[in-house]
Amino acid sequence: MSSCKSDINADLLIINGIVYDGINSESKVIDIAIKDDKIIYLGNNDSHSVTANQIIDAKDLIVSPGFIDPHTHSDRDLINKKTSHNLPFLMQGITTVVVGNDGDSFYPTSDYKSLYNKQGIGTNVIMLVGHGTIRNKVLGNTNKKPTSEELNLMKELIDQEMNAGAFGMSTGLFYSPGSYSNTEEIISLAQVVSKNGGIYDTHLRDESNYNIGLISAVKETIDIGLKANIPVHISHIKCLGRDVWHQSDSIIKLIEFYRNKGLSITANQYPYDASATSLKGAVVPRWAESGGKDSLFIRFNNNKLKLRILSETSSNIFRRGGADKLLIVNSKNSDFIGKNLLELSEIFTKSPEETVYELIESENIQVASFNMIEEDIINFMKQSWVFTGSDGNTGHPRK
Repeated sequence: MSSCKSDINADLLIINGIVYDGINSESKVIDIAIKDDKIIYLGNNDSHSVTANQIIDAKDLIVSPGFIDPHTHSDRDLINKKTSHNLPFLMQGITTVVVGNDGDSFYPTSDYKSLYNKQGIGTNVIMLVGHGTIRNKVLGNTNKKPTSEELNLMKELIDQEMNAGAFGMSTGLFYSPGSYSNTEEIISLAQVVSKNGGIYDTHLRDESNYNIGLISAVKETIDIGLKANIPVHISHIKCLGRDVWHQSDSIIKLIEFYRNKGLSITANQYPYDASATSLKGAVVPRWAESGGKDSLFIRFNNNKLKLRILSETSSNIFRRGGADKLLIVNSKNSDFIGKNLLELSEIFTKSPEETVYELIESENIQVASFNMIEEDIINFMKQSWVFTGSDGNTGHPRK
């Protein structure tokens, strides 16, 4: 007996490709038919006869859905008509980017949704509301606990952002003003996000041994997830600095324990042994910058406080691998780019910690610090609940 094949007319037919569908771990060689920008057929022409206006032979090539980059800073590009095409991501197969990470988001969400729809953007975008952004709106960049009225206002603003289309809330508990908040504040706000069906995405309070320690920071995140009844996502999971190298095994066991108990907890990482942030964010003590830049330099110019600030800055430089491991990647002064902090300190004829304040007084210098080991990177990479992300922005080789 002969069987009749159904006819399918498509705009595009991709044949002989090695297909990873994002669901199954194994690949398979199948054809893909597309019409009106939608996949209408997956198979091998065994039960269907497919004709198409265009045929691409993808023999020996991998075909997959577009990648989702779970942690980017491309919102800085999406707002600019000249860069809103987001080509650095598209050309690497990334078709959806998450923005508003590390507690820092463009506000309000509704305005930026309107802008993106009006001018057009090259990728899909998932928007998070930044806890730091909301806290700064209500409290400013100050080291204080919110009153009940201030906390309620933050809840209202978070609720508004979620209703405007935010996918969840991000925190940057390592950075100010997020670092000034306690766990209870975050739980309270995360409960609002949970009621709206959102997620909790966090830059841990400590990825090293700056304050509470890496393991304790992971435990804090788990506590927030449990008490707010919210899915948790850890951004750029890592063991930053010599003092916490080799802690990946302990972190993985801790996360696996709570995953097995039912907590939805995942993470992303970049496959790179350097972290990138501002020089201020990397080495300046948080207490010293409460109130903003002007307050920081008032304290720095106080002789008693200056000694403490310089001492703690020196310790933080060590945590980041040393002055020779802090590479300047973005500066208004092109002569600084490509030099490390040690080299600049020799140019300024000052100690590395004093040079930090010489530099940040005039601009927001960006640095990459080489402070991780491959063992931990690969260990996290092997976990099924860890996604690859770029954390992409100027200075990152990942963009």
